[in-house]
Amino acid sequence: LRSWQVDQSVEIDFRNRWSAEVNYTEEFKRFEKDFRNRQIGVDVGYNTREYQSVGAGFEFGRNFDSDYRLWTAKARYKITPQLSAEYSLERLDLSPDPEHDSTWIHVIRANQFFTKDLFLRVFYQTNSAIDRRNLQAVFVWRYLPPFGTIQMAYQRGTAAFGQRSDQGNTLFLKVTTVF
Repeated sequence: LRSWQVDQSVEIDFRNRWSAEVNYTEEFKRFEKDFRNRQIGVDVGYNTREYQSVGAGFEFGRNFDSDYRLWTAKARYKITPQLSAEYSLERLDLSPDPEHDSTWIHVIRANQFFTKDLFLRVFYQTNSAIDRRNLQAVFVWRYLPPFGTIQMAYQRGTAAFGQRSDQGNTLFLKVTTVF
């Protein structure tokens, strides 16, 4: 047996739009040695079934021979009917942390819809442990909806998941049409 995992959770949605969740996970992983990982988490949120919402959580446990604590917070808000924004924050604290992997992660997303067929999406993320700051922006024009599109995308910061970022700049152009 190389691995197994048990997930348990209880979620409560109150009539006043508040919600709460408690979850527990225990797993076994066999790699170069055996790991027994455990995590316990609590999340609370307001209006989480709608776009405009807020939430916070705390999780702790043991993961691959490190004790950890993870704090999370998130908010989503429609500034105008055409402009929406999201923000999330995560703080991961590991103990022991010999490779300095404890981190702050910030994520910001925004969507601006000029029309239903002309819009701009922006994504920005930072990770303090690997000094990563990525920016992505996608501009889309659907001139023959739903398949005829012109998309222009810009990306600053390219790297594999969890790797230190090369802060290069990339520009993409994609044109699709229907014949």
